[in-house]
Parts: sequence; structure tokens; C-alpha cells
Amino acid sequence: MRDPTARIVSAHSSKFTNRTTSTYFKLSYGLQIAMQQAKLFSKGVNLNDRNIVATSNLKMDPDFQRLSTDEQQEVIDYARIMRFGNISFHQFARFVSQKNPSRTMLLEPHWRPQVDLYTIHLLLRT
Repeated sequence: MRDPTARIVSAHSSKFTNRTTSTYFKLSYGLQIAMQQAKLFSKGVNLNDRNIVATSNLKMDPDFQRLSTDEQQEVIDYARIMRFGNISFHQFARFVSQKNPSRTMLLEPHWRPQVDLYTIHLLLRT
């Protein structure tokens, strides 16, 4: 069996960073993860509206205008993540480690806990 930490690092590195030219995981999983965690990084700006994620629209938002210059840049950076799905390792680790048994079975095999993969294999053999 592979080291679980190595699996998570490898999954993030090969699926969500600029190391890969494929956009499949970024667009199908990265965007969903970014949307789920938007409240943690948005400084009170509603980033769940797809129209506001564009920088020009964002700069006109009153909640955005109340932020300091550094906070505005953080929100702009996060809006970029929400457009392209290049989530950080921290965001990916937070997503993978969420405790929700019903969600575990829906996790992508590249980062699903190995015990679940083994259990599925056993169920398919019977």
C-alpha cells in the first residue's frame, strides 16, 4: 500500500497545479472545492455569483471596496482560483479530510481512502 500522505500530495500535484496541462480535474473538482470553501477566503464578498468573479465586476462590489488593498488582492487571487480551479494543497487537504461517510464513497479514486477502495473491491468479488 502507498503512503496516504504521498497519495494526497501526488493527487493534488498532478491534478490541480500548473504541472498538468489537463483541465478536467481543475474544472470538475477544483471549481466545486473552491465554491464550497469560498466563505473561508472571500472576506465577506459573495463570490458564489459567477458574474462577480470577473475582476472588473468584483472591483465594483461595495463589500469588496470596503476591504484593505491587501484583502482586495487576496479576494482577487481567490476569484482567479474560482475561475480556473487551481486550488491550493491546503484547500485540497481540507476537502479530502472532511468527515462525511456518504461523501467518502463519491470521492475520486485518486484520493479516496485506500480502505474504501479495498472494501469496494471485496464487495464486487461477492
